[in-house]
Amino acid sequence: MPDEKIAISYDSEKLSALKDFLAKKNLDFDEEIEKAIDVLYKRHVPAMVREYISMRMQNEPVAKPHRTKKQNKKKEVDEDGKSIT
Repeated sequence: MPDEKIAISYDSEKLSALKDFLAKKNLDFDEEIEKAIDVLYKRHVPAMVREYISMRMQNEPVAKPHRTKKQNKKKEVDEDGKSIT
């Protein structure tokens, strides 16, 4: 899936300080923001949805739902087409 750009407003003094202190620790601002968004994603998006999205991203077919015994059971018919079960 393609990446999407996001834009937010944030206090310029706080942002400048954050970037300065991240640089002092040899950390990349964009990478740290991406990690923070990943934390939000994992916290708020249900695991089944994350799994589905992950499968779509890998271009793997989505697993079909399992059929119940009742759904799998086929009607048996006799020679005249009358139901046996």
